Amino acid sequence: MIGKLFLIFSVILTIILVLTSQFTLATTKKGFFRPPAVPLVTFDPYLSVWSEGTYLANHATVHWTGTNQDLVSLIRIDGKTYRLMGDQPKDLPALKQTNVEVFPLESIYYFEGDGISVKMSFLSPRLPSDLETFSLPISYITWNVHSIDDHAHKVQIYYSTSSQLAVNTFDEKVNWKTDRIDNLIIFETGASTQDVLGLAGDRVRINWGYIYTVASSNQATGTINENDYCQESFIRKGILPSESIDQPKAVDDGEPVEAIVLNLGEVKSEPISRYVMVGLNERYVVNYFGTYLRPYWMHWYSNTDNLFMNAFNKYNKIYNESVNFDQKVMSDCKAIGGLKYAQICSLAYRQALAGIGMAEDSNGQPLLFTKENTSNGDISTVDVIYPTSPIFLLFNPDLLKGMLVPILDYSESPLWNNEFAPHDLGTYPNALGHFKKLGDIGEQMPVEETGNMLIMMDAIAQAEGNADFALKYWPLLTKWANYLLQNGFDPGNQLCTDDFAGPMPHNANLSIKSIEAIGAYAQMCQMIGEQKDAQKYLKTAKDWAKDWATKDISSDDSHYLLGFESSENTWSQKYNLAWDKILNLNLFPTNVINTETNYYLTKLQKFGLPLDSRQLYTKTDWTIWTASLKPQTPYFHILIDLVYKFLDETPNRVPMADFYWTQSGYQAGMFARPVGGAAFITMLTDKEMWNQWVKDAQKINGNWASLPKSYFLLEPLE
Repeated sequence: MIGKLFLIFSVILTIILVLTSQFTLATTKKGFFRPPAVPLVTFDPYLSVWSEGTYLANHATVHWTGTNQDLVSLIRIDGKTYRLMGDQPKDLPALKQTNVEVFPLESIYYFEGDGISVKMSFLSPRLPSDLETFSLPISYITWNVHSIDDHAHKVQIYYSTSSQLAVNTFDEKVNWKTDRIDNLIIFETGASTQDVLGLAGDRVRINWGYIYTVASSNQATGTINENDYCQESFIRKGILPSESIDQPKAVDDGEPVEAIVLNLGEVKSEPISRYVMVGLNERYVVNYFGTYLRPYWMHWYSNTDNLFMNAFNKYNKIYNESVNFDQKVMSDCKAIGGLKYAQICSLAYRQALAGIGMAEDSNGQPLLFTKENTSNGDISTVDVIYPTSPIFLLFNPDLLKGMLVPILDYSESPLWNNEFAPHDLGTYPNALGHFKKLGDIGEQMPVEETGNMLIMMDAIAQAEGNADFALKYWPLLTKWANYLLQNGFDPGNQLCTDDFAGPMPHNANLSIKSIEAIGAYAQMCQMIGEQKDAQKYLKTAKDWAKDWATKDISSDDSHYLLGFESSENTWSQKYNLAWDKILNLNLFPTNVINTETNYYLTKLQKFGLPLDSRQLYTKTDWTIWTASLKPQTPYFHILIDLVYKFLDETPNRVPMADFYWTQSGYQAGMFARPVGGAAFITMLTDKEMWNQWVKDAQKINGNWASLPKSYFLLEPLE
């Protein structure tokens, strides 16, 4: 009894202290939300450029791997030049930055100085209601300039895209060319040696395909020349050099850049707008079981000329639709979780999508492939797709199907002869599976990945109101459900998704996943009319949930343990419980969530809730899921505010880390990963809102092609 009273007192005190500290932070902190890194030009793991500083002009822009990929912008006001983006030339002053805002599709910087105001935005139009636009491998960079001192000012803007974006290492040589198509000027740069899909691994950059900078020939002049030479010419004269340079040329030999000058003329109080497009043509996205797949944008466009002409002509339409999308996402996120939750989701949206490649199969259907950034570079890792899935379940379930089809087809093929779901399909960009000539089947998490697949398949069914997609793979799903019946309740010494902690037997949170997955399978049975099986599996899931609550509880009934045979002082975030309410499974006794969430409030650190009792590190994605066990409550806001505080104050300036130390705010390893999509799970707790977003999504016919016949050339695993 004393233990319970102490726990209640601790919880109340924690709520008071945390809410008080958050109120003080919100009302006294000056400035704006400071993301650890701001997305600039993003599309997939190869086109992913970020600013890792508070001020856009104080640091070089970088690829998510941290390697410089210079995007530079200068502004000339009445003959005096300032930096807007990038830290070069270092002796040039920066125009004063007054704010930065990050929305799901757009990052906006604001500047003032010498009588003018500049709004500079970076828009990646990943609209889930328009898959043609969603597939565009481009970002728009827009400058809006107007006078703020009642005087006219002569303004010119300089912009350049470095050839660094076209290579993995700077000693590689590049070639380039310039084209003029109608009213567009198109610059193209690519590695001289085009080893398509030849470079696989984690922290690598593309060295095949071509990087583009595109602008209106009526509003811009441009050239491809050495970086310093272009900048010096603009600073001195407001023009670009007219001379050409010889090619090919190594990137570290003068750094060729695609340079543009935009002449705005006399700028008065009426804003003047100019924009350029930065894009990537990968040529091929993945090696899919021996067949190279083209980018999905080629479903609509036969070449880059048509792509850029369409994207240029539709700029106003795309921009307005993107702004409307951002406003609706922000409004709904605020309604569900408050402003800080909305800002976390805004930062997560483009990061999640920038960790995923998008290809077209032989039937013209989209296939999506996650890359396991900053962990090992695996492609289509199931326990990466699982935390990523809420962003697609909310905005377009068909795209989640496009992520799962490669896993499902591989699992049904002779290449995979196991009773459980696979961990991954290989190393990005090679989706070849695991077979004898590779030596083994790689890292596996049998209960983890099998549970993940069943839960995601049911979540799709619940989003769409039918189990048609699941029915296509019914024998496989049944096999997986039966594997969990044999192995799921009390898992053996297996890895779970938190594999950095090592394998562990009797994992209580992994057991929850199995229980939820069996319940999910029962729901799908019911949806396809298999009532007898639905009753059988549902009864098992409910019985297991009841047994779990008895088996895992601590002796003083204050919390649930890390594992069934763990010591009394152990505990863990039971984030897999989130699906119990979202999928309307309602398997676990009502007191389980209350007991756990109350206990979590006694374990908070300065920057968040540790993942479990073993270490003080945590996962951003799982903390948001754990918060979502009780949405729209003080408990939820306490956990979300601590995630926000981490992002706002961490000293590690990298794209959102999902693995960090709660006592210090330092990253513990992984960042820039698609698992940022996990943030949107709270939106799924409002069924009406979820249904509306699914209704707005563009649907596809779902006639995915089978595995390429080239897979027969691969030697199956025995």
